[in-house]
Amino acid sequence: MLLNWWVLVWAWKRIFLKKSIALAVSVIVFKYSILGFIVYYAVTATKERPIGFVVGLSSIVLVMPVVALKHSQKHKS
Repeated sequence: MLLNWWVLVWAWKRIFLKKSIALAVSVIVFKYSILGFIVYYAVTATKERPIGFVVGLSSIVLVMPVVALKHSQKHKS
């Protein structure tokens, strides 16, 4: 976990200092591919039906725009 934080801090520091779009895209692609693998493994590794996992994940996706909208309205006034 410490290595993950170190790489993330190093990459974001380089992205903001050099404004490298290629590095930013590669970090995003790499992180989402790892997340996709973890989600796939979590769903297929269990013998139970993954309905709870799917509901939890979809609730996060539904809540994110609501939080963003409230946050943007808070800073407008």
